[in-house]
Amino acid sequence: MRRLIVILAVAAIMAATMLGTALTASAQMVGQPTCGPWQQARYVSASGWPYFWWWRWCINYTVAPEDQTWYVDWAGWEWG
Repeated sequence: MRRLIVILAVAAIMAATMLGTALTASAQMVGQPTCGPWQQARYVSASGWPYFWWWRWCINYTVAPEDQTWYVDWAGWEWG
């Protein structure tokens, strides 16, 4: 009987832990911006070499409505 109680208690703790982890992983962090997919902006350098910048549009809905503006998130560049 004791084994059954211990097994049920361990199973309940594991289920609660897994459910809590799944809920926090899917929730967006407060203050985190909402962004679109990454895009490439392609250019050619003055010496003729092609390169591109990684960028995406973002907005932060957690700030006051008058402060909500779209902005560009520039991640970096690569030769291309």
